[in-house]
Amino acid sequence: MEDNKWLSDMYEIRKSWIPSYFRDNPMFGLMRTTSRSESENFFLGHFHRQGDTLCEFWLRFDSVMHRQQNEAEKLDHESNSGKPNTLSRWFLENDDADLFTRTIFYKVQEEIFSSCLDMQIKSMSDEVDGVTQLDIKDVKVKEKLFKIIVGIADAVCSCKQFVMCGIVCRHAFCGLKQIGVTKFPRSFVLNWWMKIAEFGASSESVTLDYVHKIIKHISFDLENYDGDGGDYSKRDHIATMIGEQPVGDVSILVPNVCKNKGNYFKRLICVREKALNKANKKIRSSKECSGTNHDSRTCPRKNRGSKDTIVENDS
Repeated sequence: MEDNKWLSDMYEIRKSWIPSYFRDNPMFGLMRTTSRSESENFFLGHFHRQGDTLCEFWLRFDSVMHRQQNEAEKLDHESNSGKPNTLSRWFLENDDADLFTRTIFYKVQEEIFSSCLDMQIKSMSDEVDGVTQLDIKDVKVKEKLFKIIVGIADAVCSCKQFVMCGIVCRHAFCGLKQIGVTKFPRSFVLNWWMKIAEFGASSESVTLDYVHKIIKHISFDLENYDGDGGDYSKRDHIATMIGEQPVGDVSILVPNVCKNKGNYFKRLICVREKALNKANKKIRSSKECSGTNHDSRTCPRKNRGSKDTIVENDS
């Protein structure tokens, strides 16, 4: 395979596609951009259609934004109104439930639960300057030892999961448990994983504030677009995009082929479907003679028997 050009070219750029080379970089899930894009396209597909006009696209995109905002508010309410169930008696897990959102807590809880069941400590050094070194064997990973340097306020693992994904690994939790840590180290608390994200005076937060201020300014201009300071409804917004609204009463004649039978939720049944329903309908039969097209009340045999009884009584 040495003479294969495609394999040789792919091997030359292996640093660009092998995930292990990115363990020293804070990716925080960016390696899954393709699946996230497909998920977003699938979500938008429930609102948009291929033949939508620009006006229809704008209105449905507005509905998508409201749907996502409502979903975010719902998740925030679930995270703040209750507390998830814990699986261990470790006080650190209770601290995680107070810090993280519900989704992130379940991921952290899985790592905590695995640190109690799947870890085997092979060696542990004495504490030097508040730092302890451990060699831990993960039963789910064969023939590999993980080296952990752990302290009361921090922990570093050779798997580098926290650096890459922002989630503390099970090996670090095992080391924290061995030295008796009961409170989650605040150096592992990322702002965007918390229930209440607090943005500092960083360049990123300044940029977000600027974008938010511009959006509010644009929204204010749209609400007062007519110049009179009145309400600017969605109908007025559509009129500005597709043309002026019709003036006066609009009379629309009902087509001759229109059928008004039934309400909005009642479906009109065609002749073919009526015939099929009639063919599948169970035919009633008489209990007197098992004949069809009549019942026991109108059965000819019963009527004939009653006449014979009348004749005998007369005789």
